[in-house]
Amino acid sequence: MKKWSIMLVAFTLALLLSAPVLSIETDNSQGFVHSWHFAKQNIKRAKAYIKSNGREAYFQALKAKKFSDPNYHMFAIDYRGNFLAHPIAQLNGVNGWKLRDPNRIYMVREMVKIARNNGRGWLEYQSINPYTGKEASQLVYIERVNNRFFIGIAMH
Repeated sequence: MKKWSIMLVAFTLALLLSAPVLSIETDNSQGFVHSWHFAKQNIKRAKAYIKSNGREAYFQALKAKKFSDPNYHMFAIDYRGNFLAHPIAQLNGVNGWKLRDPNRIYMVREMVKIARNNGRGWLEYQSINPYTGKEASQLVYIERVNNRFFIGIAMH
């Protein structure tokens, strides 16, 4: 009897703890699924570009906004937090280790942590949209390229 009680409590807790997550995903499932596929597709395209043309050519393409439009932009950052390529020219070559959004999230530190520990992942923060110049929420997907840098796509 004791064993069943413990299992029932564990099952109930699991349901209660997962319920908010399920409702959030259900409320925005189409948007999230679209973002996930869009991000993965563009990261795959970027990695193929790097393999075919080299990282320097990719960095130049990023700076020229060839992997960007008003709804998203891509970037490359090394594991020390240096922006290797970004469509906002002022960020190129800058160390972003101390950059924080209005909610005090260290954006670059978190991205480095995700790339190092998991190889890929998501982060949401507030930042400037390079096309509008206005602050906006950004959903970012990043993926490790090698042991020197990672690339990301920020969707506005």
